[in-house]
Amino acid sequence: SFKCERHDAAGKSDSYFSWDLTKLNTSTSGSLTDVVEEIPGLSKVIAGDVIECQSVIEVDDLNFASHLNLDDVFPANSRRIEVTSELPAQIRYDLQNGAPAPIVQGNRLVWQLNNVAALPQHYPGQLLVDRTRQIRLARPMMNFYGKSYAVSSWDEVAAWKAAISRPHQVADEALKAKVAQLTEGAKTDVIRATRLYDWVREEHRYVAIELGKNGWEPHNATDVARNKYGDCKDFANLYVTMLRTAGLKAARVYVLTRPDGRISDTFPAPMVFDHVIAAVWLEDHWVFADATHKYLEMGLLR
Repeated sequence: SFKCERHDAAGKSDSYFSWDLTKLNTSTSGSLTDVVEEIPGLSKVIAGDVIECQSVIEVDDLNFASHLNLDDVFPANSRRIEVTSELPAQIRYDLQNGAPAPIVQGNRLVWQLNNVAALPQHYPGQLLVDRTRQIRLARPMMNFYGKSYAVSSWDEVAAWKAAISRPHQVADEALKAKVAQLTEGAKTDVIRATRLYDWVREEHRYVAIELGKNGWEPHNATDVARNKYGDCKDFANLYVTMLRTAGLKAARVYVLTRPDGRISDTFPAPMVFDHVIAAVWLEDHWVFADATHKYLEMGLLR
């Protein structure tokens, strides 16, 4: 939430409050006066006015990992993050770029900074990641639609990803026939993998329908092949299923494409990734493939 109050010399005041920080126009120069003048409901700021801006982030249900910033593209008199948990001692956190340790207040972990200046932007709304004080939060266990998974190590995160993907990597007779048709006469694994990749890339549309658990769990490979559309994890899952059906070694690869900080080797977090591609073992090395891009050949990444 964001709250801003203006007090003038005559003692009059007005205020603005919103749960949606995106309503602020952060394309201004970043000074407090500029930001306040963009806020609806506040009269024009003049010399002598006193401005108080506060932003608060409250996290009540830390089932999945959270990625929070103590800095932003607008300034604030105070910025506070509160994480409520029945067992706050079990919450894992990773502090980046000088973020302070939290204060424990009962069942809450609290971070608070005062007189927080605006950070420069790459472009409107985009922070300079290497200068943003960041907090990453995660639990040792995660509940995913009725099942509990340990996610305290990267091996455990990988096991969870495999558990929710593996049931959707079964080829029916129609998909097996398509694989046989596409690979017929191919003399090398490179040719087989390329033909399958081109079919997934050229014959399917990228459509992201991320409702419920399908925000993380792919749809069945056979359904994607029949419907001819899917999102990144659906494309990768379909391609990996077809590769394995053709007898090739293949794997899904989770990547981070947004400038949201570096992935920590020592802080496993299941939700840190935002994209899925595939990899196929060819000529003694892994070749990466992102079939979501219509004009990207196998082995190239954008």
